[in-house]
Amino acid sequence: MDSTSGRITPVFIVLAALVGLASGCAVGGGYGSYGDDDDLSNDDDATGCVEHIQCDGDEFCSENECELVFGRSFEVIFWAADIEPFDGSGSDWDLTGAPDPFGVLSIDGEEVFETDVVDDSLTADWGESANVVVTQQTLCIEVWDEDLAADDLMDARCFSTQESIVDLVRDGEFVGFLTDELVSIDVEVLPNF
Repeated sequence: MDSTSGRITPVFIVLAALVGLASGCAVGGGYGSYGDDDDLSNDDDATGCVEHIQCDGDEFCSENECELVFGRSFEVIFWAADIEPFDGSGSDWDLTGAPDPFGVLSIDGEEVFETDVVDDSLTADWGESANVVVTQQTLCIEVWDEDLAADDLMDARCFSTQESIVDLVRDGEFVGFLTDELVSIDVEVLPNF
């Protein structure tokens, strides 16, 4: 400020502008401002997403980009399952006692993947995967018991709302009991694009 006139000198204005820009503050008035506008969500120089919450409801964050869930290819990996010793009625799974489990992935009611059968076991270590396109309808993870006459559904978990399917993709896995708590499973879901 010029001490004799009480006016701000041009050097002070330039210095204030430089300090403001360096600290990320907007400087200016009625003729526009320096720096980015206040709405950072649409900036061209934004770094992208870091968390899923930064993406729209039908998107997930992958490598700092919001990607659509539906209509995209994902690798679904059936890692393992642990099975309760008795079925829902308290009986043995098979005549020999232990079931012969295999995993099934269904999308919109159509089976799209089936693991190998593990004979006479309460545990399954599959490590098998399939590439599938995720839709907005229903995605089911099922574990079946292979039998001579007809296979028996042991337990399943269906994700039947758009929100639950998006949550599954955002979580990247489902680890835990299926619906009837007879089978605990470890399934991973990874983007395949």
